Amino acid sequence: MLKIAICDDEDFFLEKMKTAVEIELNKLGINNFAIETYLSSRKLAGLNENISKYNVIFLDINMQELTGLELAKHIRKYDDDVLIVFVTAFIDYSIEGYKYGVADYLLKDTFAKTLPECIRTIIKRLKLKAGTITMDFLEGRETLNTSQILYFEQ
Repeated sequence: MLKIAICDDEDFFLEKMKTAVEIELNKLGINNFAIETYLSSRKLAGLNENISKYNVIFLDINMQELTGLELAKHIRKYDDDVLIVFVTAFIDYSIEGYKYGVADYLLKDTFAKTLPECIRTIIKRLKLKAGTITMDFLEGRETLNTSQILYFEQ
């Protein structure tokens, strides 16, 4: 399952991002995902080592409690593999953001336009592919979503 966190201290944009990400994943046939939202950067930071439960984290840079840059630094203490995507209204921080190994940097005013490419890149990096496989069992034929298969042995 693809697990995503979105953190922005503006409720309106938080919900807008969540909806846009859901739409893009559905367009690609990825339906085995969960998105959790955080209005508080401190609450997300408080997960500490449990931050590893996410594959992707979308972070606003300009937040009141902890900035996205401070939060990215905190996340990297616990997980080097989670993909971080900065989403902000300001391009000023792009160079500094990349030192935390961010996967992408999206501007809020062009978010809807640039999100599809970002999602495709994330899917590629995580090697997720949508699809199904049909298998015959003693109990009958079953069609499985390949993103739900954790282990297979014949």
